[in-house]
This record gives sequence, structure tokens and C-alpha cells, in this order.
Amino acid sequence: MDLSNITRTNDYISADDITQMGIENWDAAYTESVYEIGIIIPCIFRDIGNGERELLAGRRRLSSFLKARKRAIEDGSLVNRPWLERAPIVVYEGIDRVAGDVITLLENMERSDNPLHAYQVMCDARARGDWDAVQGIIKTIGRKGAVLFRKYEKIDPQLIQAGLNNQISQTNLHEVATIGLARQALLVEKLATKSRLTETDIKDAKKASAAEVLGQTGYPTPGVVVQDNAPHFLVINGKKMAVYSEYASAKQNLKEGGKLYKLIPQG
Repeated sequence: MDLSNITRTNDYISADDITQMGIENWDAAYTESVYEIGIIIPCIFRDIGNGERELLAGRRRLSSFLKARKRAIEDGSLVNRPWLERAPIVVYEGIDRVAGDVITLLENMERSDNPLHAYQVMCDARARGDWDAVQGIIKTIGRKGAVLFRKYEKIDPQLIQAGLNNQISQTNLHEVATIGLARQALLVEKLATKSRLTETDIKDAKKASAAEVLGQTGYPTPGVVVQDNAPHFLVINGKKMAVYSEYASAKQNLKEGGKLYKLIPQG
């Protein structure tokens, strides 16, 4: 996709207009910086006609702008901070939604070394059924990006969000992609009590017993499942599980990437 001929205009957006966008509750990670020097890198908008603009990139910057401005009003320093009256923006004209998503993607890739941001843009496009945008994004990320995206597809969405929130490193997240969703559920549970997942947490999930994994998914433990003296066979296909009394039946229902366990009677 050729973006070189797209018209772009430098402009400003007022504090009142930012307030009307309803983004004051977004992550305001840059409040301190914006309070001291304002927004340095312009936010990106798309002209959608009829005098309206769509924000493509810069939600955190604009949310930080509102919080920094509120702080300046409260401490009486707003008069000495003219950069909190309006924020610099770049407006692209004559582009469709697909090009807008690609621009958002490129902006995220340029401002961050976390490829999850690019993946999230694609997921958002896919969720609204915008397959042209998905195709444009995949072309933009190239072969290496596509390989990463395939890994991310194997990861629980809650852990993807943890990666976006810097609660797990990229290296550890790639390792999470190698374990099943049932074991990933153990990591999701840990997020409720920990601010960040570590390599040790992932190793613990890998080493967890079958009983721990089954308990996390709400399925009865092997000791409860087996009611007679004959062995049973547990098949785990993703988040779906089933127990069979015959090995042949279990093997027949095992899908690619699934797991098959022999349950030994207790007692």
C-alpha cells in the first residue's frame, strides 16, 4: 500500500475538543512529561468528512494532556503553561479505513518495540470484520511479523493484555505460546495476585500436575473421574475435555495439538 501521496496537514486541537472525545479515563502514562513540556510528537487523525476527524494514534498522549491540564489548573500554573491550551496533531486526508489502520500500525511500531501493539490493531480490525484492513496490516508487518502473530494466536487473550500492560516480557510471552491453554489458565490466575509474571511462573505452569491443570479448568481431578478399577483416558483439545473408557475412542477423538492422558485408578 502506497502512503506517499496521502495529504497530511499539521494542525492543533483545543483542550475543549479533546475533552469532548471522552478519553479522560485512558492510561495517562505521560502526564508528568506533558505537564512540563507539552506533547512533542503530534497525535494522528484521519479526516472522515463533514468536519469530523477520527483519532488514529495518540490516545495516551491526549489523556495525559487532560490530566496535566487539570493539574495545572488546580495548582494555578496554567497561565505559565501555554502548551496545555492546545495539542499538536497531524491530519491525514483522502484515506480509507484500511490506510488508517496501517498508519496506526506504523505509528505504534515506530513508537514502541512491543509488537503486541501491532497485533492488537489487527485484532481490532478483525473483530469489526474489516478484512481489508487485516490484509493490509499483514502485508505491512512482513514475514517475521506474521510468524509472531501466529504465536500470539495461541495465547490466552488475558495474557496478551498482560503483555500490552508490561506484566510479562516478550521473551516469556513467546514461551507461553508453547504451552496449552489449560496451563495458561494457571498463569491467568496468578495475575490476580501478582503485578508481573516471571520465567519461574511459566516453568511452574509447565511442571504443574494434571490434577492442578484439571482443577483450574473446573474439570474433576483424576481421582474423582475414575470410578471403577479400569483405566480411563483423558483427551484435552484446547479448552475442551472428554474422558473415554477405551484407548481407541480416545485416540480417535484426539485432535492435532491435543493431549491424551491415561488416568490410573486410585485406591
